[in-house]
Amino acid sequence: DRELEWRSTNESVATVTQTGLVEARAEGSAVIQVGTGGVTAEVRIEVRAGAPVVRTLDATRIGEDTATLRGEVNPGGGDSRVVFHWGTDPGLGRFETVAPEGGVVPVSDGTVEVEAPLDGLTGATQYYYRVIAANEFGESLGEIVGFETELDLPTPILRGIEFVEFRDRIELRIEFAGYNPDTHPDADFFLQVRRSGDRDWSRSQTAGPFTYTDTSPLQQLNLTSGIQYDFRMQARRQGQLSEFSNVESAVPPGFQPSAQQRFPAVHSADLSEVTLSGLIRDGGWEAEYRFEFSLDSQMESIIAQSPLQTVTRQDLLMVDAAADGEGELGRLRSVDHEVEVTVGPNDIGLQDGATVYYRPVVRIPGDPDSVNRSAGIYSFTYRQPISPPSQLSASFSTAINGIVVTGGAPFEPSEGFLEVQRRVNGGAWQFREFMTSFGRNFSYEDTAIQAGRTYQYRIRGCRPFGGCSVFAESNVVQN
Repeated sequence: DRELEWRSTNESVATVTQTGLVEARAEGSAVIQVGTGGVTAEVRIEVRAGAPVVRTLDATRIGEDTATLRGEVNPGGGDSRVVFHWGTDPGLGRFETVAPEGGVVPVSDGTVEVEAPLDGLTGATQYYYRVIAANEFGESLGEIVGFETELDLPTPILRGIEFVEFRDRIELRIEFAGYNPDTHPDADFFLQVRRSGDRDWSRSQTAGPFTYTDTSPLQQLNLTSGIQYDFRMQARRQGQLSEFSNVESAVPPGFQPSAQQRFPAVHSADLSEVTLSGLIRDGGWEAEYRFEFSLDSQMESIIAQSPLQTVTRQDLLMVDAAADGEGELGRLRSVDHEVEVTVGPNDIGLQDGATVYYRPVVRIPGDPDSVNRSAGIYSFTYRQPISPPSQLSASFSTAINGIVVTGGAPFEPSEGFLEVQRRVNGGAWQFREFMTSFGRNFSYEDTAIQAGRTYQYRIRGCRPFGGCSVFAESNVVQN
C-alpha cells in the first residue's frame, strides 16, 4: 500500500487532513488534491455561508481552583455567539455556562481562538467542557474535552526540633508551618530521620502516617542518646506526596534510669538461696543494675553487691498528634524490665539468723555518677539450711487391728517430724500421717485397712528447713 498525500489549494476556505477529512473554514472555493506515486486526483469544492465551525482546544493555566477554557471558532455565514458549557458531568448533561470576552465572533474575523477563565474550582477534581457557537444558519457543538485541577498539597516547613526532659520520659516537639487544618483536614504528615552524615532516611517502623485528628501514638523511631540526627517531613494528601521539607538537626538527651523492689524476697525450698526481684526503669536507653546488701537498716555500709547486669532495648520515640496544628508532640518513654537475682551464702557471706537489708540500684552504662539509689530498702532473714536426717530403720508387721510400723528415729521431735505413706493393691502412694511426737524408738499402727487387700508402706524423716531423708520402704503386706 502506498501512502496518500492530501492538500488544499486554499486553506483559508477549506483544510484537509492526511486521512482525507475536509473542514470548511470560510466562504469561497478550494481544490482538494490527493496523490501517490506520480498519480494525482483533485476535486473543487464550494463553501457557502452557513453555521459556524468550532473546535474545542485544551485548557490552559490550570491551577488548584482556576483554569482557562479555549476553543477555535469560524463564524461561517454570519456573526456567531460563542459560549462554553462546563461541569463535572463527563457527558455535560448538567453544566454551567461561561462566555469568552465579547461573546460574539464577527463574520469578518474569520477563524479565531476564544478563551474564558474559570475560578472557584475544587482542587484535584476532573472537569469537562466544550465550545458552542451559533448564528442565523445554525448551531455547532465542539467535542467534549476534560482537565483536572491541581491538588492543594501542603508542603511542611520545619522550624525546630526540641527535646524536653521529664523524670520518666523525654518529650519531642516538632514545630513546623505550611499546614492549614481548615483547608487540609485530610492531610497526613510523615516524619523521617537519619543519623547526621548518613545518606539514607528511615520512616516510622510502624508504617503509618500521623494526622492531626488522631491522638493515639502513631509513630516510632529508633534513636540513641547523644547522637545527632537529621529530621525532615513530607505531606500526603489524596494519595499525592509533597516535596520534602527543609532539614533540621537535633541530639536526643538521656535521663536517669530508676529501680524499685518488685516482690518480697523468696527463699528456696531448702533455704539455701534467696531470690530477689526488682523493676528496672531504663530511662529510655540502656541501663545497668545490681543489688546491694547491708546489715545496716539504713544501708550506710555495704557488705556485698550482686554482679552488674545490663538491660537493653531499642528506644521507641512515640509521636502523638497535637491538636493545634502547630507541631507534633512525641514521648520517648521509659520501659520497665522485671529482673531477678538469686544469692546464697557463698555470694554475700550470709550467716544463719542474720537480717540482711538490700535494694536494687541502677545507672547509665559506664557512668558511675549516674547511680540511682532511690529504691526502697527491704530485708530478709537468712536461715542456714539443716542437712536432712539419715536413713530411718523401720520394720513392718501385721497386728490384730491393722498394720504396725516400728523403727528408730535418728533425731528428736524438736528437730523434725516423720511422714508415713502407703499404697493399696499397687496403686499410687498416699499420705497417711505426720508424726511430730515420738521417741527414739517409734511405733505407728494403721487400723484403716480392709481384709483381702495388699498394702505397702514407707516412712521418712524430715527437717523443718532442711529437706527429708530417703524413704524406708516395706515389702508387700497381705491382710
